[in-house]
Amino acid sequence: MDALAHTSIRKCRITGIDISNQKVGSQYLRESTLAKIYFGAPDLYQRLKSEFGPKKKQILTLKAEFEAIAKNIRNRDSNPRKRERDMVKKYYNSLFPFVPRIALFGRS
Repeated sequence: MDALAHTSIRKCRITGIDISNQKVGSQYLRESTLAKIYFGAPDLYQRLKSEFGPKKKQILTLKAEFEAIAKNIRNRDSNPRKRERDMVKKYYNSLFPFVPRIALFGRS
C-alpha cells in the first residue's frame, strides 16, 4: 500500500484551509502556516487578512500580523462558548436565570 494513502488531510475548523503540515492535534491555522500562505498564495493571505486581520490595532511587523490573524481565527471559534459561560455566571442567582441554548433542547 502507498504510504500517502493513510495520511488524512486536516483542515482548520474556521477557514477550512489545509493544516496537515502543522503539529498533530492542531485545529486552527498557526502563525507558521500563515507565513507560508503569505509567501506562497498572496491572494489567499489578503482574504484572510481582510476577514481576520486586526481592525483597529496598528501592526508594525509581519510576525505580529500573523499572530493577530491566528488569534482572531481561534477567537472566532471560542468566543461564543465564552460568552455563554459568562452569561450563566452573571445570571446564575438572578430572578430569571440564564438557560443555555443547549439545555433547552435536552443536550448536555
